[in-house]
Amino acid sequence: MNAFPPAKLAGLGLSLIMLPACASSTSVQQSSPTATATATPQASPRLTTYVAAQFATALAWAPGGRLFFSERAGTVRVFDGHSARDFARVSTSTSGERGLLGIAISPSFATDHFVYAFYSRADDERPAQPPSSTICPPDLTVATRVGGWPLVPTASCT
Repeated sequence: MNAFPPAKLAGLGLSLIMLPACASSTSVQQSSPTATATATPQASPRLTTYVAAQFATALAWAPGGRLFFSERAGTVRVFDGHSARDFARVSTSTSGERGLLGIAISPSFATDHFVYAFYSRADDERPAQPPSSTICPPDLTVATRVGGWPLVPTASCT
């Protein structure tokens, strides 16, 4: 009869294999700690304000490098790299989450100079309805839509 059942032999064999891995080796040299560099404090980043925008809501780059930006109260401004000037103004409602919420540059801006605005109208708070646009009905699967319906310039809704 075998003094050790196979399961105990397997456990004993595993213990014998693992035992050398747990032993300390005297042949390995310990490396001495290396000196670490002392972190030098860095200066705060230098920030330069070029334009003082009042609640900017969107940015859009035009060909030629001009930056158009919208302000919630209804002003679209353009920055040419040196100074900003008013480009257009729309009458908006700024109650709640309303206002001039977005702008987009026309893909053919170089020839048509169109800048599209997404805003809440002040007079009745319905979506803008310029004659060159198709008003798309709201996506009823969206829980919240702020600022009216999307405008799709001279296109049909899909």
